[in-house]
Amino acid sequence: MISYVLLTSMVLGIIYNGCSYLKNEHHAKIMPHKIAISGFLLMAILVVFFKFSTLEKINLIVGMVGWLFFISGFFAEGFSKGGIIVTPNSLFISIFVRWNDIKNLKFTKLKNGNHLVNLKISGWDIRQVYGEEESKILKNFSKNK
Repeated sequence: MISYVLLTSMVLGIIYNGCSYLKNEHHAKIMPHKIAISGFLLMAILVVFFKFSTLEKINLIVGMVGWLFFISGFFAEGFSKGGIIVTPNSLFISIFVRWNDIKNLKFTKLKNGNHLVNLKISGWDIRQVYGEEESKILKNFSKNK
């Protein structure tokens, strides 16, 4: 029973993050450390399933849906005219933040031409990476708040 409750809540989270993705006009790039963490998590799920579980299919399904829920937050990040969508490190659910609620927006140019954007929302320090064109648009949106 617990597995089905977890499965249902994670599927709803994936749908919510997917809707957030569709609301964005511009999407953030996924940072390499997030790709590494998600790969490590996937490997850990598979090892735990095959090594330590009873090999019931529902356990693998819950693990894989949990992993999809985890990475769906990465894909949801981006911005539009109304605000920016972030996924804080402690949550897997994306959060929409209006431009007026953002503090300390800083841009840093990376070696590969992308821009690292640091912003502070409530108690969270958020980092996102955007391309050259997206970072120019983001600067304009944030100045017009």
